[in-house]
Amino acid sequence: MLALDRSYLSTKPRSPDSIEVGRVMTIDPVTARADLPITDAQELMLRAGVRHLPVLDRGRLVGVVTTRDLEVYRGLGRSTGPLTLGEIKTGSPPYVCTPDTPLDIVARCLLATQTEAAVVLDEHGHVAGIFTTVDALRFVGGQLQAR
Repeated sequence: MLALDRSYLSTKPRSPDSIEVGRVMTIDPVTARADLPITDAQELMLRAGVRHLPVLDRGRLVGVVTTRDLEVYRGLGRSTGPLTLGEIKTGSPPYVCTPDTPLDIVARCLLATQTEAAVVLDEHGHVAGIFTTVDALRFVGGQLQAR
């Protein structure tokens, strides 16, 4: 079971100008079922232009696969057929948060874990979005341009 990051629920009051990750995330990201063969996942990611693919099992997040993961496993298989996303997804749960998590908290957590993406889950535990380094750069670029 994946735990939502609730570390921002401290006694320290949030700044009124705090930006929530839900304002800058990619909404409704491309996802894939855990039983999808990795060759099909590569094609899906290429067509969609994404580098991080949340992996779902019965509608629930079970991991994330990156283009780097697919490169490592490409060409590997088994006698019963190609590997699936469920077999190669991240070994540990991905970093997850909610749309109202302050962006600075998400950024610090990604930096501390050297992770490139946070999966954003809604109140029902369904994937609502994804926040990646590309989203972070888009946000920073917009802020700098606004100056």
